[in-house]
Amino acid sequence: SIIFAIAIIGCQQPKKELILQDNEVGLIGYGSLTSIESMEETLGRKYEGYFDVVELKDYKRNWKVFMPNRNDMYDPYFTIRNGDTVYPKNILYLNIDSFPNSSLNGCLFVIKKSELSEFDKREWIYRRVEVTKNIDGLNIINGKVFAYTALDEFKASNPIDSNLFAVRKTYLDIVDTAFKHLSPEYKNRFFKTTEPYAKNLVIDDIALEK
Repeated sequence: SIIFAIAIIGCQQPKKELILQDNEVGLIGYGSLTSIESMEETLGRKYEGYFDVVELKDYKRNWKVFMPNRNDMYDPYFTIRNGDTVYPKNILYLNIDSFPNSSLNGCLFVIKKSELSEFDKREWIYRRVEVTKNIDGLNIINGKVFAYTALDEFKASNPIDSNLFAVRKTYLDIVDTAFKHLSPEYKNRFFKTTEPYAKNLVIDDIALEK
């Protein structure tokens, strides 16, 4: 992938271009995928490719996608509450939804087309959507950029009931660790463009090995 700035006629700021190779695609991370370490776990290799902070137009970020805690992909999580072992029914994660005239910040990576299937498996409660034209200030040449948005069957309209939903502290830690490799401005923008979760949902989670 190649990136450079081009001049725009008039008084606008120069607009950057990202030229993708034939075997490449762009991927937007807006939650745990802002962590390069998290991405490397899915890739199964060290990531040393393109990385940039971008603004995604006409989307909003929220905590309204859930993963059933007992599933065939991941070990179930539990917490200890008043001496009892408690298994949340569903785990909430970050999500983006189409929303005109809204925007959010995220991180743009470039991976091989052949590696997309591994991310599809990881993000199985989401569908992959093209957002090539939604990246503000960056022209994508010779390729596409994708992001993940919740499948309808895994959307939670108002997740506030701690009997039904939980937010993993370890997931919050992954996102927070990613902030340390980004600017304070990125972190501030993240919280400004993210609908908050209900604080009563956070659990000190433990993964149960199957």
